[in-house]
Amino acid sequence: MNFLLKIIPFYFNKQRINLQIHYSLLTTGGFLLGVIRENISLLEINFLKLILSVITILIAFYSSLVFNDIEDFEGDRINFKITPLTAEIVDKKTYFKYGILFLFLSLFLSLFLNIYFFLNILILHIIQIIYTFPPFRLKRFYPISIFLLSLAALFSILSGFSVIESSEFLKKFPLKLYLIFILAFPFAMNFRDVLDLKGDKIQGIKTLAVIVGEKRAPIFAGISLFITYILVALILFKIIFFLLSVIAGTLCIIFSLRKKFDETPFFTIYFSYLIIFIFIIYFKPNYIF
Repeated sequence: MNFLLKIIPFYFNKQRINLQIHYSLLTTGGFLLGVIRENISLLEINFLKLILSVITILIAFYSSLVFNDIEDFEGDRINFKITPLTAEIVDKKTYFKYGILFLFLSLFLSLFLNIYFFLNILILHIIQIIYTFPPFRLKRFYPISIFLLSLAALFSILSGFSVIESSEFLKKFPLKLYLIFILAFPFAMNFRDVLDLKGDKIQGIKTLAVIVGEKRAPIFAGISLFITYILVALILFKIIFFLLSVIAGTLCIIFSLRKKFDETPFFTIYFSYLIIFIFIIYFKPNYIF
């Protein structure tokens, strides 16, 4: 327990908090989409299931952080990234054991929801393993890497959706959202690699930032996000989403032109867009269902 108290604070820096909000919102969004589709009233929502699903997805995310920290140790040192390993709080062998513990704990908790939520969590772990670990380590290959991250986002929202829809969750999940995660979301993944450019380059990891170079990486990240939002609007094909996407995409380009690149504004725009999206679908479910 004392060891956990030492490493948990490393998971709450700015970058990792943003990712935790990302996966929590996707899981919550999927759950609420199921609620909307089944016309469940707010008073009938089982909030205990919602809380358990979010906790489970976060524990699964913590296991991925452990494995990522282990495999990216050299790159993190180059980028002066503070992790339990670079801060010498723990050795790799002990840290790996805690990663395995988080993995099995997330699978165990998922069984308290349903078998379909369990399968989604299992798939997320498989994606993480082939993304991070050799001999696959598919994060080295662009654009395969960003498609895998998009799949992780898709199965996060599907996990929340499966809590409500159970065995028919794949069939009932909106086709338009499948298209968004397959066609639009991969572009959005590019902005996350800007800050890790130096470490990725030395480790032989191909990203858009590595390909275009340090000077052009931020603006290419902004353009990629602009493309994401426009594709979302084209897939949903409603005037409200065109307006939101143009505003969000333009803001992303503006923030990418700053001298010092910071991920937080991009995450803030994305979180705001996602929350507004859920509110719109709550009142206009026919927009996607």
